[in-house]
Amino acid sequence: MRTRAWLRASTFVVLALTAVSTTAVSAATADEPRGKVEILTELREKYDEAVALEGEVLAQYEFSLSEQVRLEGEIDETVVAIAVAEKTLERQRAGANQAEALVLMVSQEIGERQGQLAAEKFRLRRQSVSAYILGEDLELSAILGATNAAEALAVGQYSSAVLEAQTATIDEIDKIESEIDAMQAHTERVQAKAQRTREHAARAARALERQRQDLAGLNFVVAIEVRIQEALLTKIRADQDEYLRRLNALESDSDGVTSVLNDWQVEQETEPVPVLMPPVDQFSYSSGFGTRVHPIFGDVRMHNGLDVAGSEGTPIRAAADGIVVMAMLREGFGNVVVIDHGGRSATVYAHQVEFAVEFGQEVVAGEIIGYVGSTGYSTGPHLHFEVRSYGQAIDPVPQIDPTLKVSCEWLEESDHPADVELLLVREDCHTVLTSD
Repeated sequence: MRTRAWLRASTFVVLALTAVSTTAVSAATADEPRGKVEILTELREKYDEAVALEGEVLAQYEFSLSEQVRLEGEIDETVVAIAVAEKTLERQRAGANQAEALVLMVSQEIGERQGQLAAEKFRLRRQSVSAYILGEDLELSAILGATNAAEALAVGQYSSAVLEAQTATIDEIDKIESEIDAMQAHTERVQAKAQRTREHAARAARALERQRQDLAGLNFVVAIEVRIQEALLTKIRADQDEYLRRLNALESDSDGVTSVLNDWQVEQETEPVPVLMPPVDQFSYSSGFGTRVHPIFGDVRMHNGLDVAGSEGTPIRAAADGIVVMAMLREGFGNVVVIDHGGRSATVYAHQVEFAVEFGQEVVAGEIIGYVGSTGYSTGPHLHFEVRSYGQAIDPVPQIDPTLKVSCEWLEESDHPADVELLLVREDCHTVLTSD
């Protein structure tokens, strides 16, 4: 009963969740002309709903799996019990056969005893006739008519013998009838017991088989539930991916970066993303590319880049040669620099406290383009660093080669204090300069 009730509830939940998920997708994909902030808010809500929905379905799915394992265990136990019951039934059938053989044997013995009874009754009838013929008057007359004492004695002895034989026959008849009654009662008890035992074993076997069939039916339904929930989880996760993709696209363009790159790179030939050098000298990052809880807004959203560690004022370097296509204050990014590297690739440097380049300026790998700050949506000084391909953010880590360094030639030509300081500590540059 508990399993059937759960199955009804589970089916209702799955159908309800499917309806909710379908509604969420249709609502999220039917974007009418609205403001970008409104669309972003709705997409974030839909993503949060999908995450919550995934948790509910996942809990139901895990319970279904455990229920399936439980049912399969009960089926296995029932199959073993059926095998035991069938063996018991076979033993009971064998016992019933033995009982029937015993009944047959006793029946034969009853038949023999009934033959003896018939013979004794026939003897009794003969003795009764003799007794009737030799009545008391006849016996007295015979004795009186005897010619001598010997004949009279003989007649008396014969009469006594007939009476004794008749009494003995009656006793034997009573004994045989009692034995027949006892044997018949015994055979009836044996037959009744054998029949009851066999019927009980058969009922037990049938009940176990019905239980096995019921469990198999429930297990089949649970297996369907599991498949439905797996499909629903796949759909929910696909919805999440779609929401994140759209959030990523909208948030990437929330500060105009995507639009600028699309306009700037529209006629560029596609090339692989170049190998990049670290954007700061002591490169490390605290938050990577992917979904996370936003440190300011508290919702789960896509993080399109790396949060590179650095104190305020730390020089930021161009990760590759390129042209500055944006150097301005934007809402979320704060002071942001965007460098186009050709081949429809670009890098983004956000939250700067101060620029060191301007729009349209050509830069080389390692050139200082600005300084770490905490402008825009930021909880503290750091560099938000992105890599863009076709205008879309990709994971920067595989593109960065930590062994790449600013060229010694650039450091030697630069009069920037940070470059001068770096040149002094770069032993490889001292070797190059000495050899020159």
